[in-house]
Amino acid sequence: MNRTVEYFLPARLSPIAEYVVSPVVDCSSDLLDVAVWPWVLASLPQSEHGVEPNQVSSAPMPRQALQGLSQFLAERRAEFDSPWWNEFRLALGFPRPGYRNGFHWVGGGEPGRAWLIPPPVSALEGLMGDLSQFLTASRDPLATMALAAYQLIHIHPYSDGNGRCARALILALGAKLGSASIATALGLLFSMQKQRVGNWMLQLREGCLQPYLQQVATVVDLWQAAKREHQPAATESLHQAFNAAHLARWYEALSKCYLQTGALSEAMLVRLMGGSTNLARKYVNSLVSQLGWEQRDLDQLVYPPFEYVRHAVILNMAESLRKPNLACLTVN
Repeated sequence: MNRTVEYFLPARLSPIAEYVVSPVVDCSSDLLDVAVWPWVLASLPQSEHGVEPNQVSSAPMPRQALQGLSQFLAERRAEFDSPWWNEFRLALGFPRPGYRNGFHWVGGGEPGRAWLIPPPVSALEGLMGDLSQFLTASRDPLATMALAAYQLIHIHPYSDGNGRCARALILALGAKLGSASIATALGLLFSMQKQRVGNWMLQLREGCLQPYLQQVATVVDLWQAAKREHQPAATESLHQAFNAAHLARWYEALSKCYLQTGALSEAMLVRLMGGSTNLARKYVNSLVSQLGWEQRDLDQLVYPPFEYVRHAVILNMAESLRKPNLACLTVN
């Protein structure tokens, strides 16, 4: 039986690489960032259904993936050509490099209820080539990572592990651009709050570019604030003073609290911190005086709004983000 389904064809990113500019963000990196990278890679990919719906994912264990990624980044120049993508996937422990060779959909038990029907196999080579051009030309850390992860997930080039590859790509870009702190904040967000990120991506598909970038910029600041309160004392080693799991979970609670309400307050922070008023005030001071957050009525802290560079190319991209096309699916 033949069925006609609508698939999503992402707009190409390479034409806007030089025009997307994010707000100035503290890009400082330290050992606290790398210490939580296993949590970025730890979450299993979301359920995917396609020609083999019961296939068990071949995703590697997080620490094996992290070791492979670290070695790959140390040895391989970031040229983003076809060999780079194959070696990148092998470094993460996936046994099969190369792109998928069949029809896929993401989420839902059937294509009609899918969160995403990615483009057909015939489009993968061109879309991945465009993504490579974008990654080579773009120099803005936050926008590059956020848009690259979005694009890789929507191209969906592999038969499994696309979510983990997107998070690992964020870390690879952090190493390339010298912005491991931004990469850690985004990677943890994509790992721990998939549903929320998925909702933002639905908006981006409809052409709403700025809200997506504003949200990811916000969580970078929350990560910076969380790190400042977990720095070891001068007399302590990182191993003695630091619990990576605690920091990762604290960041998750902090970002979830903000993203649910659109603001933070000292009272919220006191509750999150188990009644510690002094620690809550330290966070408030860090966000306001060091990271430039605005303090409004009722003691609410909000991320200052910003505007990305307005250019016709970006506006055209936003208008063309959603390009539905028809593909023929044969169901046995």
